[in-house]
Amino acid sequence: MISNGGVVFYLRVFNAVLYGKWVSIAPPPQSASISSTNPSSLAEGNLDGATVTVTLASTAYVADASLGTDDFELASAPSGVTISRVSRTSATVAVLTLGFTGDFDAAAKLSVKVLASGHTGSGDLTTGEEDVAAVVEPEASISSTNPSSLAEGSLDGATVTVTLAGTAYVADASLGTDDFELA
Repeated sequence: MISNGGVVFYLRVFNAVLYGKWVSIAPPPQSASISSTNPSSLAEGNLDGATVTVTLASTAYVADASLGTDDFELASAPSGVTISRVSRTSATVAVLTLGFTGDFDAAAKLSVKVLASGHTGSGDLTTGEEDVAAVVEPEASISSTNPSSLAEGSLDGATVTVTLAGTAYVADASLGTDDFELA
């Protein structure tokens, strides 16, 4: 006897030696996988509007009209990533559109959970993880001033040294006062 989603199969093998021997065959396991992403390499700067294609094996998605964002969860993702739209492109393929507002400065992973409500099999199915690259934004800081303590009376002719982290200044010849703004 084999049971798969409420359907029971009985198999009987006949051969010259044994008559009516029962053979049990296990159905293949259900699974979900990320079969592609667009763009192909996910990064902090391209997550908003990126798509993730999730393919099922040994089960199928529920009918197109009833499949929605509430049938999926992000099992792992950088903070600020959401599933904004779902499109069922076949019985076993759905394309998820991501939304993103946020910032992260360390590499992250993204995986998707297909909830039991979203497919005809049983239980939740979780994909493997995809890498998501971080973008470390450059920072500027005042590293010194001359005079060391700035006051209204000492601003004329004062020098402020600004140090960059995560980037570099352009060549000295092209750097001018228009490249700075007081905040």
